[in-house]
Amino acid sequence: MKKLILSIFFVFSLFLSINVANANLSLNQYSDNEEFTVFMKQDPIEAKVTIFPNPLTKDNLTIETDTKFFEIEVLNIIGKSVYKKELEPGSTKEVIYFKDFDRGWYLVRLKFGDKSIYTEKVLVK
Repeated sequence: MKKLILSIFFVFSLFLSINVANANLSLNQYSDNEEFTVFMKQDPIEAKVTIFPNPLTKDNLTIETDTKFFEIEVLNIIGKSVYKKELEPGSTKEVIYFKDFDRGWYLVRLKFGDKSIYTEKVLVK
């Protein structure tokens, strides 16, 4: 009987933790109530985005798109912004110098004029 109660409690707490995690993911991360559409690399988007080299073994990371984007942000693996730059209107290419970045995983996030966001993981070796 004790094992049954513990099993039910475990399943119930697992269910609650999944629901809480899903609820946190759906919160809008922008305080100014702007709506953005978030795309990860595997999702189809209208813009063709190329980020290279990946993994990064030298100092420069090149970002090219066929659609104009207006902001680049690089986040470390825990989500802290380590680089952010607003670009000239109409930018389709940018080079980021990673010389002073620590080794590890980063997220490169691009914001486009139609309020869509493209995010890709980059490994710095």
